[in-house]
Amino acid sequence: MISVIKKTYPYLRSPWAIAIALVLGIIVGLFFHDTAKLMGPWGEIYLRFLEMCIIPIVISAVISSIGKLLKTKNASKYFKKLVTIPFLGLFLASIIGISIASICRPGKGISIDSEIKLGRIVSQFEQNDSLEIAPDELISFFQKEELNKPSALTFIIQLIPQNVFSSLSEGENIKILFFSIIFGIALGFIPSEDSTPIVDLFSGVLEAFGKIIHGAIYLLPFAIVCLIANLIAKNDLSIIFALNKYIVIYFVTISAVFIVNQIFFSRHIKTPFIKSLIALRESYFICIGSANIFISLPSALNALNKELPQNQNTVNFILPIGINIFALGSALFNSFNILFIAQLLDVPISFQGYFIILVGSILCSMSTIGAPILIKLTMLSIIFTPLGIPLASAIAILMAVKPMTESFEVLLNLQGNCIFTALIAKNRALA
Repeated sequence: MISVIKKTYPYLRSPWAIAIALVLGIIVGLFFHDTAKLMGPWGEIYLRFLEMCIIPIVISAVISSIGKLLKTKNASKYFKKLVTIPFLGLFLASIIGISIASICRPGKGISIDSEIKLGRIVSQFEQNDSLEIAPDELISFFQKEELNKPSALTFIIQLIPQNVFSSLSEGENIKILFFSIIFGIALGFIPSEDSTPIVDLFSGVLEAFGKIIHGAIYLLPFAIVCLIANLIAKNDLSIIFALNKYIVIYFVTISAVFIVNQIFFSRHIKTPFIKSLIALRESYFICIGSANIFISLPSALNALNKELPQNQNTVNFILPIGINIFALGSALFNSFNILFIAQLLDVPISFQGYFIILVGSILCSMSTIGAPILIKLTMLSIIFTPLGIPLASAIAILMAVKPMTESFEVLLNLQGNCIFTALIAKNRALA
């Protein structure tokens, strides 16, 4: 019996198993709603198990890798690239989103029936039938925030945990990351005979959790069936027909950007396209199933360290930091979605308006990584308000489509961070 189970392991990790799981999830979600809703909690259990591993992996990866990197001669080069590459990437992504929305105009050419459907969605939102936070409350919340605009100093203060154990218990990733960086830097500046045992300890913790994730990945096809089925069953798919032009342009854009990025990534690391895609397939499918980049981190670390020719110390340092600051897909589709809403509601955009969209999309993408969908959308009020776009209408429409599109934005975020990591790790041979 055990030998039979072991023989199934390679099949469970094959691309075909994942593809079949996706198809089954879609079929169950479309035609067996009750069954799909019963399957949802099992997918949630799987995600929670992966979430359990995130913080230990981030802490051990960052501390051990920084401790080792600072013992090398070229450490300063990493920190320079760590600042410049994310900014340039987010700027380019936001420009692409603006360009595609301006050329393809997804908010124009909507049929009368579709306008009626969208009108009902906005009306339902305004009546607060399905949301716990009413539009007026959202507006008043952001008006209060405008009176107390956070400064750069306030942002820095919020990075520093008053109690690291409290931050650990509350899952405050950015504060945990800050603590890990400081601790790793401190280890890098003390003598090797004192720091090596501590660095080795964290390396061992990282290796142990890597083994846990490796075992959990065998259950990924089953989890994907549950997650996809539940996602489809609990969302109103009629919005797809009401916004068919938007949906088509969105997924064509996602596909094109994904393929171009993967080609660039594979050429940069001098690995065949298919091999690089297969190596990262588990991370990509976890993104699609969970819509959470943090849950995909352990699998991505394993792929870059074990299956692709990347330096382990650099990967363990850069990737956990990147997923907290570099959201390429979010920047691209923030700008795309804002222009889509402006076109849909016939709000003209001036040259100054395009600049607001460009900068605002970058800032929102960096400040809402890992946040719930509603928080991400309400953060866009810093762009909607100066453009004269009705906040309630914009959020209502985007709330209707986001559950079906969010996973693919997160997918581009992860892919962008793999590229970001590879750009810094290129031609490095560190101990």
